[in-house]
Amino acid sequence: MKHQTPNYGNWIPKTMMQVLWGITGLTLAAALIWKSRIISAFAFLLFLLMGGITVYMQLCRRAFSFEGGGVMGQIHQYLLSKLS
Repeated sequence: MKHQTPNYGNWIPKTMMQVLWGITGLTLAAALIWKSRIISAFAFLLFLLMGGITVYMQLCRRAFSFEGGGVMGQIHQYLLSKLS
C-alpha cells in the first residue's frame, strides 16, 4: 500500500489569489474605461503593480504546493525529523 502524505492545503489561500486577480482585473478595467488620461494612466500603473504582485504570489503559491514545488512538504518533513 502506498503511503500518502496528508494535504494541509496551501499557505497562500485560493481565496486570497481570487481577490488579487479580481483587483488586478478591476484596475485594468478602470484604466481602459476612464475618460481622464491622468486617472487612466494612474489606474494602468496600478494595474501593472497589482499584476506583478499577483503573478509573484501565484508563483509562490505554486512553489509552496505539494503538487508544485513541494516547499511545504519539505518544511513539514524537516520539522517532523526534528521531533523526538
